[in-house]
Amino acid sequence: TELLTQLAVEDFIWKPKGSESKYIMFRETSGSFQEWLAMPMSRLATLDSNCEDWSDSFLKEGPLQSWEVPYRAHWYSTSYSVNMDPNSSCSDMKDKCDDYTSGLLRFMCGKSCGCTSPYSNPWWRVTEHGCPVACIAEAREVASLAVCEDMDMTVSPQKETWVQFWTTYGHVIQSLGIDLEGDFRFLQAMIGNMTLL
Repeated sequence: TELLTQLAVEDFIWKPKGSESKYIMFRETSGSFQEWLAMPMSRLATLDSNCEDWSDSFLKEGPLQSWEVPYRAHWYSTSYSVNMDPNSSCSDMKDKCDDYTSGLLRFMCGKSCGCTSPYSNPWWRVTEHGCPVACIAEAREVASLAVCEDMDMTVSPQKETWVQFWTTYGHVIQSLGIDLEGDFRFLQAMIGNMTLL
């Protein structure tokens, strides 16, 4: 984050006067700036009424639409947050979507990251981990139209999602402050057996 802050400041101070900052979202008052700065991802994702892959807006030629401007600082920080090239699209960064620390990526690339699919990893398909509420609503709509039937968990993509869910289970639960103690070794053994299927 310190390097991103330095990049943001350097990017802004060397811009021509009157140019917009890529990485800094200026607010009307310092209180409003502090409020946005301290806002947790879950609140931001809950407030957002858009479900987009924002690379479609920010990697195109030409000026931004007025409704796209508030997302600028988030977008230009996204690729940096997942150690990708600044010109990476949502589909380029898709492999990073299931990383624990990729909340900003899920927020800015909700469609590519599976926020609209009831079959994607449920750990990340929540506002607390960046999925916008509008994308979650789309996933619920898809789920409401789905036929209720057993799925073959030994084939992709169901197997991949199932294994990924259990592979991350221990780390996610521990990040929530729940101590698994000896259960963690049991989970690792269980996961090892599932990957053999």
